[in-house]
Amino acid sequence: MQIIQAILVIVIILVVYTFLKGEKMPEKILSHWHHRFEAIPFSPQEFYQSLRETLATKEIRHVAISGISYTQGGLLSPRRDYLRIQYKDLIYDVCAAPFGKQYFVSSWLGEATDTTYNFLTSIPWIGKLFTKRKKTFFELDTEIMFRETVSVCVQETIAQLTQTKGARQLAEAEWREYSASTN
Repeated sequence: MQIIQAILVIVIILVVYTFLKGEKMPEKILSHWHHRFEAIPFSPQEFYQSLRETLATKEIRHVAISGISYTQGGLLSPRRDYLRIQYKDLIYDVCAAPFGKQYFVSSWLGEATDTTYNFLTSIPWIGKLFTKRKKTFFELDTEIMFRETVSVCVQETIAQLTQTKGARQLAEAEWREYSASTN
């Protein structure tokens, strides 16, 4: 009986650990863009690999690129792969996926949050010691450059893959929507 209890406790600990450890969405969403394609012009993995290669040509220092997986719904629902592009506290989560006979590419720009920092700043009186300084113009400029560069790389990747596959190219107005939603 004690063995069963020990196994049950271990399983519960693993489930809680997996749930808490899992990739978290950015707390603060700054912008979102998506485009729907009538047909499936490329696979998600093909898109992610091409986007990685396009980003690599820009040679941006301090950018981390990784694959992440979010649940589609609740804890036990299927997972969906995204490509995460992070620069300091800014995170782009990019998704390419089929939707029935259609297909979409979306990008979500958000800010990462530091739960320890949030906890410390919420403590009365002590929290004032942990306030962040204002960002410098250079920091703001480099964040803008990161946002624009990722936007351009997503556009270049879509344009390259749709041209290679013979799919319809996005119109200029569709790109303007992208630029407006990511600035």
